[in-house]
Amino acid sequence: RNTGIRSSTGDYVMFLDSDDFLDADAADEMLQNLETAPDLLMGLYQNYYPEEQRFEKEACDAFLQQKGLLPIDRFLELLPADGRACYMIACRFAVRRDFLLRHGLFFKGGIYHEDEEWTQRLLCSVAHIFVSHNYFYQYRQARVGAITSTVKPKHIYDTFAIMEQTTRLIGIQEKGSPKEQYLQQRRAQLFLSSMISVRILSGEEKKEAYRILAQFSPLCQDYLCGSIGNCAKISLKLFGIPATCALLAAARRLVKTDS
Repeated sequence: RNTGIRSSTGDYVMFLDSDDFLDADAADEMLQNLETAPDLLMGLYQNYYPEEQRFEKEACDAFLQQKGLLPIDRFLELLPADGRACYMIACRFAVRRDFLLRHGLFFKGGIYHEDEEWTQRLLCSVAHIFVSHNYFYQYRQARVGAITSTVKPKHIYDTFAIMEQTTRLIGIQEKGSPKEQYLQQRRAQLFLSSMISVRILSGEEKKEAYRILAQFSPLCQDYLCGSIGNCAKISLKLFGIPATCALLAAARRLVKTDS
């Protein structure tokens, strides 16, 4: 992606992962909005299940409540606090190339969840966003070997690094602003997902993860939301980090068993 940003010669940059594809007609229709010259254009995606030859539209109603050119603060205010279903994958955006270069918006190399880290910086850099309702991106699901299909220790360590970066971004935002609130919510969701995932670590790794989570806990607890987040918030206050991680892991196993 970074090579593409540097090597591209067009006015705008888009990203396409090797296992996904575009709906040509929807993409053409979406890109007509570039005539308004926004720095950032966002479209929608469909999940594609190849074994079933089935397409499923993403389920974020917040995106369907807004359309056209919007102040970024307004856009962020309408996002659900828990971030569920509103996934900020880099491939949903078309970004003006000179904007990327001017703000140094390159991807951090060698990490998982690089979209999470990049889109935070992207959304905190723009003043406006153009929202299109075209389902142009076809996001392949259930692919064997996909990095999103299994959790490894590196996923957790990289998430901690992104949380550190999010904390630095929070520090330069206006207190109480939509951008600051968005970042607080994202950090809290990363904190929650890390507590759920820490079960895969070995004994010594788990102790170190508990130590890091304990540092983030007072920063994140007030921003935990949703049914799982609220349960985690109560458990953290009553039992602490290790017990809450175990509780979340048990709850996840029950959900998988039921499904």
